[in-house]
Amino acid sequence: MGGDGRKTIIAEMQRRSKPPYLPPAVPFGSKQWPTLITPGPGPTSLDDLK
Repeated sequence: MGGDGRKTIIAEMQRRSKPPYLPPAVPFGSKQWPTLITPGPGPTSLDDLK
């Protein structure tokens, strides 16, 4: 899921006072998904690259 979509879902769920249910963010190029979803080192969004 892209960064803008993820941010939009989080913002909308906060507006509705509900917790967002999203898959964990994993580093770009990760081969972990879908078998392992343990976050590893590296940027997980374009905002992390700035």
